[in-house]
Order: sequence, then C-alpha cells, then structure tokens
Amino acid sequence: MLPVLLRESSSQEPPNSGSQSATTPSNDRSGLLAALGVLLIGAFLRSPAILLHGRVWAEESSIFLVGNWHRSFFEALLAPQFGYYSIWDNLLAAVAVHWLPLTLAAVLFTWSAVLVLLVTGYIVYEAEFLQTRNAKILGVVALLLIAPSLETWLNLINSEFYFGLWAAVILVSDASRLKLQRNCALALAVLSGPLTTLLSPLFIVRALLRRRRGETLQAVVVCLGSLAQVLVSVTTTTANRKVHLDFLVLGPVLFSKQILLLLLDRAVAKETYTLILKRFQVTTASELISWLLLFLAVMGLVTVLRRQRAAISLLVVAFWMAVLESLLALNGGANLIGPGFGERYAFTPNVVLGIAFLVAATAATPTWERKAARVLLVLALLSGMMDYVLLPLRSRTAYQVKPWRQQVLGWEKDPSQPLQPQPSNWQPIHLSSQH
Repeated sequence: MLPVLLRESSSQEPPNSGSQSATTPSNDRSGLLAALGVLLIGAFLRSPAILLHGRVWAEESSIFLVGNWHRSFFEALLAPQFGYYSIWDNLLAAVAVHWLPLTLAAVLFTWSAVLVLLVTGYIVYEAEFLQTRNAKILGVVALLLIAPSLETWLNLINSEFYFGLWAAVILVSDASRLKLQRNCALALAVLSGPLTTLLSPLFIVRALLRRRRGETLQAVVVCLGSLAQVLVSVTTTTANRKVHLDFLVLGPVLFSKQILLLLLDRAVAKETYTLILKRFQVTTASELISWLLLFLAVMGLVTVLRRQRAAISLLVVAFWMAVLESLLALNGGANLIGPGFGERYAFTPNVVLGIAFLVAATAATPTWERKAARVLLVLALLSGMMDYVLLPLRSRTAYQVKPWRQQVLGWEKDPSQPLQPQPSNWQPIHLSSQH
C-alpha cells in the first residue's frame, strides 16, 4: 500500500472553479502574505506576553544557558544534547551566550520559535496538495488550532516538532518545485532533531519508486543528515532513552493521542479515556480494547480519505511518525498513555492528520466522504480552538515568573541571585558573572 501512495502522492482531482480556483505559490504572494499575517496575529493574540517579553523555557535555561556558559562558541554549536544533534538550538544558544546581552536571550529564543512557525506556514501554504487559496490559508491557520499545542508553543527546544512537520509536508509535496527552498528546509530539519530521521525510509521509498532527480536529491539530503544523527546517537550517552517494544502499550498511546486528543476537547478526551482504562489502571484487557477502538478509528479514517491520494499519504505519514515517536519516547512510551502526558510527541502527527482532513474536505467532487472529512476537520479545529483560547489558564504557572529582562538586570547587580525560567516550577539557575 505504501509504495502505491508515495508513487504520486501529490496528484489530486481537478480543483474547484470560481472563488476557490487553484493557485500556485509563484503567483499567489498576496494569499501567502495574508495567511502568514493571520498566523502571526493569531500567535500574538493567543499569548501576547510571550511575544512581548520573550521567555526562557525549561531546558533552555539548564542546558543551553548553564551548559554553554563556559563553552566557546564553536563548542556550544557542536555539542549534542538529549541524545541527538540540533544545529538550530545550538546556534541560537551560542548566539545568546556569546553575541548578545543576556537580557535579550528570552526574546531571541521566543522569536526564533516564531520564525520557525512562520516558515512552517510557508511550507504548508506552498504544498501542492492544497489546491485552492482558501484551503491553503486554512492549512496555515490549522497550525494554531490543531491540538495539542501547549508544550510546543513558541519555545526553542520544541521547535524540533515543527521541523518534523516541514519534512512530513515536503514528503507529500512535488519535489520538482521549490527545490532550493525545500532541500534547505530538509537539511535544517534533519540536523535539528530526530523527527526527520524517522521519515528517511519513506523518502527512500519515494525516490526509488519515482526515479526522478528531485525525489532523489531530497532522499540524499535526508539520508545524509539521518546518518549524522545516528552517529551522534550511538556515540552519546542516552541512558534516559530506550526503544520500548511493548506493542500492547502502543495501542492506548495512539488511541489517546491521535484519536481522542485530536478530535475531542482535552477535558472530554481525558474523561473518555479514563472511563475506558478505569482511571489509567492499564491492564491487558484495557490495552486490547484500546487497540480495537484504534483499529476501528483508523479504518474509518481510511474509508473517509481513500479517494484523495495525498490525504491517504498524509495519514500514513502521520501514523508512521506517531508509532516511531512513541516507541522512541522518554521512558519507552509507557508514560505517554492518556491525554496530557507527553503531548508534544502527538503534535506533529496530529497536525499532519488535520491537514489530511483538510485535503479531503476541500475535494472537488461532492461525496459523502467529503462531508465526513469536513466533520472531522471541524472537530479537530474546535478541539484545538479550546487549547488556543485556554492556553493562558492551563499554563498559569508559566506566567507567574518575573520577565526575564528584569531578572537579568537584578542578576547583573548581584550575580548570586538565581534566574527563574518558565514554567515557574522549573529549577532556578545560577550563572557566574564571568564566562
């Protein structure tokens, strides 16, 4: 099935006519700018304090600031973290420590994440499988409104999940267009986290099936970067990461993240899953029930999306990533069971699924599948909208920290003062006055 999907996954039905006529990225700059403008405004309105003041989030303090405080610029640039390599994180951290006043570190980290968000919007808008301007704009807006997005929201260390989204969208796009932009994006993505590496087998399959220069070049870029990531992984201490092959556990993880959390409000999803698993007392019986429900849900999605090859390809890519992410997650994936646990690992697959719904929902032919896809898309957007609106309330502790600039000004007067990153329950850091 996978080879058939990847052979010509970007082919679609003829687009609608009229106000939603097909557009190509090269002649639709106004639509692209409008979509990115909506994305930026939506990001600001969701959390203005973050964009105004910036923030240093979690490991950005303990790993990137403390860990690099006494390193040279190039040592900071080349240092592997978390068992893999991220040239994007390392570059921003090295710049923050060596080239900018410490007062600007929070703004740099946050706005680097804004830049990644906008580039993601650009890559989604340019995807050929979204054939109308309205579909493209809605695909960009989906980056704000597909759940879960709390953990990944505008911070440097979780930009890797957006990089994985770059690769997923490019994989299903036309490799003969935007060659420079897409190959540069793939190079940055594969060297900035492990998610693109997970997709390398799919890039290889696509290149072997199509035997065209564009697909081959993308596969080479991804494979070279993946080789570098593998070498870093096997030569770096990764005691806190392991491959967990308990496939019974995998069912509940995927069902909770890729079905319930995607299509239901977080609270509803949690209550539903609690009912199924009897308040998270996971047993073999409850795991098998989750597998059965997951199977039925996936078969339903295949039925709804089957007429749109790009939508089916996105579905395959989403679950490929979801499975591998869960197997390779911290503590082997068992801690991901239930909505709200390790939700960052669900972000990229869920956005890909949401875009798959969008492809089927905007199909030219009016069928019952298109209507069903529109229902799925509305459910996904409504679920994410709750996350969007309630971010300040659900992340209340993250906003109880004094703005980073004010903290640093106090630290400059008294270097013995600790600096408190966000969220507020994260361990404060201590920096010496010399580095």
